[in-house]
Amino acid sequence: MSNMNNNAIPDIDVRGEIKNNLDINILVEAGAGSGKTTSMINRMVSLIVSGKCSVENIAAITFTRKAAQELKERFQNSLERCFYEQENPEKKEILKEALKNMERCFIGTIHSFCASLLRERPVEASVDPDFAELDDITDMLLHKQAWQQYLLDVRLNFPEKLARLNGCGLKPSDLEDIYYRITQYPDVEIVYNEIQKPDLAPAYEKLKVFLEKAKRYIPKTEPEKGYDNLQSKIMTGLRRLRYYDMDNETNRLNMLEMFENDQKVTLNRWLCGKEITKEINEEINYLSQTEIRPVLKHWKEYCHCIAVSFLKPAAEYYEAIKTKQSGLNFQDLLLKTVNMLKNYPEVRSYFKNKYRCLLVDEFQDTDPIQAELMFFLTGQDVYEKQWHKLVPAPGSLFVVGDPKQSIYRFRRADINIYNHVKRLFLQTGGKVLELTANFRSMNSLGKWFNKAFFGLLPHEADSYQAAFSPVNTIKDETEGMDSGVKVLSIPADFTKKQEIVEQDADNIARIIRNAVDGNGIKLARTPEEKEEGLSETSQYRDFLILLRYKDSIEVYAKTLKKYGIPVKISGGSYLSDIEELKEFIILLRFLNDPENQVLLIAVLRGIFFGISDKAIAEYKLSGGKFKIYAEIPESLSEDTKVLFETAFGKLSMYHRWSRNYHPVTVFEKIAADIGLYALTLAGTEAQTGCGYITKILEMLRKNTTEDFSGFNSLIEILDAIFDADLEEELDITGEEQDAVRIMNLHKAKGLEAPVVFLAHPCKRPDIPPDQYIKRTESKSEGYFVIKKQTGEFSSKVIGRPLNWDNYELEEKEYKNAEETRLLYVAATRAKNLLFISSSEKSNAKNPWEPLLGFIDPENSTYRIPEIMPPQKERRETPVLINKQDLQGFKSEINCLISESAHPTYIELSVSDIISEEPLHTVKGGLGPEWGSAIHEIIESLVRDETTYNACKTMILQQYGFNEPKYEKKAEELISKFKENELYSRIQNAEMKLAEVPFSIKLDTDDPICGLLGMKNPLPVILQGKIDLAIKENGAWSIIDYKTNYFETEDDLNLLINHYTKQIRLYCRIWERITKEKVTGGELYFTGTGCSVIVNI
Repeated sequence: MSNMNNNAIPDIDVRGEIKNNLDINILVEAGAGSGKTTSMINRMVSLIVSGKCSVENIAAITFTRKAAQELKERFQNSLERCFYEQENPEKKEILKEALKNMERCFIGTIHSFCASLLRERPVEASVDPDFAELDDITDMLLHKQAWQQYLLDVRLNFPEKLARLNGCGLKPSDLEDIYYRITQYPDVEIVYNEIQKPDLAPAYEKLKVFLEKAKRYIPKTEPEKGYDNLQSKIMTGLRRLRYYDMDNETNRLNMLEMFENDQKVTLNRWLCGKEITKEINEEINYLSQTEIRPVLKHWKEYCHCIAVSFLKPAAEYYEAIKTKQSGLNFQDLLLKTVNMLKNYPEVRSYFKNKYRCLLVDEFQDTDPIQAELMFFLTGQDVYEKQWHKLVPAPGSLFVVGDPKQSIYRFRRADINIYNHVKRLFLQTGGKVLELTANFRSMNSLGKWFNKAFFGLLPHEADSYQAAFSPVNTIKDETEGMDSGVKVLSIPADFTKKQEIVEQDADNIARIIRNAVDGNGIKLARTPEEKEEGLSETSQYRDFLILLRYKDSIEVYAKTLKKYGIPVKISGGSYLSDIEELKEFIILLRFLNDPENQVLLIAVLRGIFFGISDKAIAEYKLSGGKFKIYAEIPESLSEDTKVLFETAFGKLSMYHRWSRNYHPVTVFEKIAADIGLYALTLAGTEAQTGCGYITKILEMLRKNTTEDFSGFNSLIEILDAIFDADLEEELDITGEEQDAVRIMNLHKAKGLEAPVVFLAHPCKRPDIPPDQYIKRTESKSEGYFVIKKQTGEFSSKVIGRPLNWDNYELEEKEYKNAEETRLLYVAATRAKNLLFISSSEKSNAKNPWEPLLGFIDPENSTYRIPEIMPPQKERRETPVLINKQDLQGFKSEINCLISESAHPTYIELSVSDIISEEPLHTVKGGLGPEWGSAIHEIIESLVRDETTYNACKTMILQQYGFNEPKYEKKAEELISKFKENELYSRIQNAEMKLAEVPFSIKLDTDDPICGLLGMKNPLPVILQGKIDLAIKENGAWSIIDYKTNYFETEDDLNLLINHYTKQIRLYCRIWERITKEKVTGGELYFTGTGCSVIVNI
């Protein structure tokens, strides 16, 4: 047999107790593949059959929505099976009632459970009954909004805060990442200490003396192999002394930081003898250890206090915006539920009676606040406010977890809380049971798991690590079938990371291709699998490739595709792996930043325009400018000229759309015009790619709230979508695909596969911890290091808490322990075969290296099959069809096109309607481009006066006005604008909203259609953009900027008459959208600085 052997299940008594001992609280430590979900379901069914609980009195908490759905289906199937097998009429009736009320049983995530409790008792929870649950994207956007509002407030009202930051050499942008991090811990007190400002002068003066002394030993002519590291730094330091203002504290700080770490020298590159060179080396390292490092450490502690003081009000801004919008993120749902239960005994009593049995899965990786929630819901004393003093009612709490699989510390999971809850179970009369039987893996794997983790895990648990527990596999080997642990060895000839990764991916692809073709791996199948039609020949879905990090996940995907292997990526850059979507996002980024020449060239070279490097070089050499409104050089060859005229014409049109339409409409219009769907369908990820695009559009529409304005907001939402973990939301298939799964290790939680590859043997970074959370029964304290990005993949510490060295050592212990648990999770996913990648050159950077120490490479190295990627199939000889059939086919297609082309609505923009009427024009001025430039400059001034000067220059250059006279002219017009009463009103307005796009549906009988004199048989989707809306004394005024040139009052009156309809239309639409009163409409003519009130 290839399934179970004749030995009894070793923990059969424990499983019986889980199912039948319903009057006691149980914490189950369930090892990998132990069937914990089945045990939980058995207990749930027993609770129903015994009459202990009705189905509506049960709440089962899972880690993910997908797990909740699976649990719900399996629970219902078990109830149905039990119903049909049950002979006792009373119990049969109980089961029938349970099945009828199945929907009243709560099975879901902890967050959805908390949301249901809060909606049931919103008054006691102090929440809006209609609160919105914020997903990751909306929450990220609120973070950005709060940060920007806070910075604006600081610039206007608290400039001294910025001055303090600047005094430390910090900018607000340096703190944005840490701002996001600390807001993830609303239950934690951020620790910071007031530190006296250190004096950099003594260390700086000593360093200066050293530099002057050492320079005489550095050759003036660069050595053949270059200056060594210390020489380069000394020369840089001397240049700074010569040219920089070294009385400036930031410059001194940067100088000291150059010599913070120990330096090394190359003896033969100095002018002095080896002994003197060694003395110089020792002197700078002694200076670093005794003077530079201590003062820099003190400086970082000083900066930490200033930075955290600056950040705390920003976090309060974020909380205020959430409250204003009645939004609760995942942490809010937990915290508000716990506070409600803690402070309202009556509410606690109510929910205790409603949910008499609480079952919690994957407890080792859940939020620490969940522990409090569990005890408040099940504790007997409803007046006790300290959760750890509560004693759960007998049989009310059942918790499943595996401390060996606790791998989410970076997402607030804390093994200390798990251990604390375990102690509480034992202290309050509960039981801790252990499931050790493994139904997943073959015996050969089980023996190896025990050998490896007996060596890697301690025999007794401590604060950092779970204890070793044997894996008791019960699946026998089958003769002739493959099982066990194998090594994929990469020859020492491959030395560079990219080479090793590519070879590793190629090895794996060959093994899978060979196996699926029936020539390689043979898999033992269980009787159940055989009934499903599975044979010993592998299918694509039998393979799982795990990487420790997301890095290079696309290399494995592309290599497998090269071998004709279908792939499903999880936990990586699955969105940016869709080439067409990635290119489209680059195009949108360019439209948001049209001055960015790098983005423009990327767009021109990309799949949508496909202009070659040769053509781009020809354009550049002919004097062409990389601006979409630039003139095309006449000297270009005709073919190249056409390419650029077409590309710039399209991009200019798209840029106008981005200015005139709602951002989501822009996304849709450009996608349709440029053929995004068609290109994606023709690509390698056809169905998946088109599904992702459709889903992204849904998300964009969902997040286009009233605060969403401007094309830049679209880019922010897209960034949030790409950054968020949206795998469940983006899954368009809803079913298991026959494809090889590739994922980073954290995504493998709860998964299994017959064959598992532990891939990518060269990514094992030693990243120092940057936070430490210290939790006690009474409070939680957070110690956060503040880092500044110095490059795409590099950063430096700019602020650290007092005594951070101690906390860092403690956090390293936790991280190292978790790395071992990650190895346990990775290895135990395998059912039949486990492959571990290894580099013969070096495994120093191999994340799987600790596992390799328990393998005999001579007997376990797997031979890679010698196969080549399959050749692309050639098209068959075209089939001839007769003319009559072709005409019939064309006729059918034309009918379909005709039917689908019949419009159901008309799409119009305000500019379309207004431009239908003739406009009186007077020749003069600097043309429409000048008007557009001034328009944009005024918008930037209204939005943020602090960045106005930089924006003004950039905008003028964008429109080709590079000479100083234009900047002077623009400044004159802006001065007129500031002198106008309108500017004062804008400054003092209760609220101001600039560049507000709108899209509104107008039925045929809508009064607005009457105002416009439109008589259409179809509804109209009217789109436009309102330049400025200001709220004064509770009512709105709508302002529209006009750039028309005029000379006489008659000319002005003609313009006013022409635009009156537009401003009236804007006022009506604003009232319709906001449901608030509009009292006035105004036209501001940018060329003369005059504003005109329009009678609305």
